[in-house]
Amino acid sequence: MYGVPQITYGDYIFSNGKKQDFWAQNVCSYFAIVILHYMTTCLFTCNWTWFTLFMYTASILLFAPFEIVTYDHIDGSALTGRLKEIVFEDYQFWLSLIAALAICFLPFMFYFQANQLLFPSMKDLIMQDGFDEKAVMEEADPKKAKAAMDLMKQQ
Repeated sequence: MYGVPQITYGDYIFSNGKKQDFWAQNVCSYFAIVILHYMTTCLFTCNWTWFTLFMYTASILLFAPFEIVTYDHIDGSALTGRLKEIVFEDYQFWLSLIAALAICFLPFMFYFQANQLLFPSMKDLIMQDGFDEKAVMEEADPKKAKAAMDLMKQQ
């Protein structure tokens, strides 16, 4: 997650002529981690209600402004007055953020989608309408289970 901003910001110079420092890279990494967390949480939320949707939306929409207002007005911080410049006035931040999210989230999604397709659980089969009750009951037959256990004990 930290490597993408590190590579993309390299020797970058902002529009005001200042050379970037590690703060721009750290801010980009932090935003990417938080957004990746939100994406993963939303992906694994099973029960969506109006309250859940409202809280996720409010949390996501308030994160960036709250973060920027807070750090831009803390005196003595290295980010005083710079966070707004890094996030809203620089296209490099958004390109690095999108690249970091794509690099981190796409393999994650691929793994879970491939796992559901290749090794479906009972829940996946039921959700896909591929649930064959007759086949499940045959596999759950106690006589066959006992015979399989006896066979395994012999080996």
